[in-house]
Amino acid sequence: MVDKKLVIIHCSDEEIQPGLDKWLSEQGWLVNSRRFSLPGGGQLLAREGLGQREEVLKQITKAREVDKIGKVSLINHSDCSAYGQQNNFKDQLAEQTAHLIDLEIAQEVLEVELLGLAVENYYAFWQETGTSRQLLVKRV
Repeated sequence: MVDKKLVIIHCSDEEIQPGLDKWLSEQGWLVNSRRFSLPGGGQLLAREGLGQREEVLKQITKAREVDKIGKVSLINHSDCSAYGQQNNFKDQLAEQTAHLIDLEIAQEVLEVELLGLAVENYYAFWQETGTSRQLLVKRV
């Protein structure tokens, strides 16, 4: 259940949406929240050179004022198109490390720019189960 109004920032990759929607519903986060679906999720906050940080901060600030947002949840995921998918990394650990670094930087940016806002980071990844796969989300 959500105790503060929440902004959820996650990737816009279509393949993760059904699994992410299921997980968000299980967390009770589809109520009392605002979702920002952005290529790379937290990457746009972490990497200033992408040129989108100020716009994302402006939208969060607006949500904070209008909707009384008190918390942001950043969700990055494995095999992300904005990161060049898994082929762009030497292995899964290298991929996960890149995401965790970006999530940490994005959290720092939010905490400095928007004082008093609680921030939580999550990493979603695929678990292969026979002929199908399931999206798992872990707080990091």
